[in-house]
Amino acid sequence: MILFVGGFALVALLLLFRGMAPEELLRTEMRGTLIETLANLEGPSQPWMLTTWAHDLLWGHLSGTHDFRETHAFALLMLVSGSAFFLSAWLFRSLHPYAFSRAQEGLAAGMIHNVDQERRGLARQIPMADLKAKPGKLALFEVLWRKDAKAFVRDTAQWSQLLLLVALVAMYVLNFSFIEKVVQGGIISGMTLHFLNMVLSGFVIVAMSARFVYPLISLEGKAFWLIQSSPNSPRDFLLGKWKAAVVPFLFVGNTLVILTNWVIDSFWVMTLSASFTASLMVVGVVGLAVGLGARFPKFHVDNAAKIATGFGGVLYMMLGTSFVLLMLVLSIQPTLILYRLHVGSGVFEGPPGLYFFVCLAVLVALPFAVVKVVCDVGAKHLETKD
Repeated sequence: MILFVGGFALVALLLLFRGMAPEELLRTEMRGTLIETLANLEGPSQPWMLTTWAHDLLWGHLSGTHDFRETHAFALLMLVSGSAFFLSAWLFRSLHPYAFSRAQEGLAAGMIHNVDQERRGLARQIPMADLKAKPGKLALFEVLWRKDAKAFVRDTAQWSQLLLLVALVAMYVLNFSFIEKVVQGGIISGMTLHFLNMVLSGFVIVAMSARFVYPLISLEGKAFWLIQSSPNSPRDFLLGKWKAAVVPFLFVGNTLVILTNWVIDSFWVMTLSASFTASLMVVGVVGLAVGLGARFPKFHVDNAAKIATGFGGVLYMMLGTSFVLLMLVLSIQPTLILYRLHVGSGVFEGPPGLYFFVCLAVLVALPFAVVKVVCDVGAKHLETKD
């Protein structure tokens, strides 16, 4: 809980600091405003604040002028601090024994102590369709998704990392509002910024997958023998892991791309094209993370942050970034043709139309081919594990 609150406070401070745009203070025309602001800064003036009492007490000793305010401030500080001490001691004595007893007893008074009765009550709340789930790919995907979600929520070490990644995404989106000024200045074109956004978003997805998807297989740990003894093949297991991980990453990737395109005020055609390409990137990147995570597992490591630090993690980062760049190259021609059709400066005539359909077909087929190949490689390696 402390890590969660601290991480949330860090994210809030980062966003607040970035929203203040401190780089504006370095501009020459802002120098006068900065000096005027610093000159207007004053000490606390509210008479009820602790800082005011401390200021009056210290100022008398530092300046050598002793008056009634010094004695008044000293009396108030002693009174408030003493009252706070005794109040906290009273609260501790009142609440600590009860809280400690609740933490040690487990099931507290007022809850169901009969475990069989509790299970029967929960069973009546579950639909019969869930109790009679048919075996197959859909059932395996649902089981793995629920298992991974519960394991993620219970691991408090993941929360701080998730908050840092949320801060990274928020800073990335916020910075694009300043990058747009570069386009307005004529340094780069809007189309260049569009493709730059695509490749940077892809790199963000690769980094997030390395932290959250690549360690999924290794986090099974010593319980992996249960997976081996199950009726599902290693390939079905990896595909189930891929399906369970690709859904939230599709949401993250599309949110990232749509927000940045909205910030830079792109055409709706460009936004749809970017969302489509980002979705295909996510499919391939998550598949690479699952497959290579199975090819280079570390079942003896229980820290998810350390699993991706070996050779397999480095290989995944290299292949992931190469895959993102390849997808970007394949999306250039279809994106340019859609843009020309939208602005009315091009039509499907001759070779451009053929290039469009060829690039689009490869763009759609490549991610699923990558998923199949890497999952097969990872499954063959898992079959040899003892």
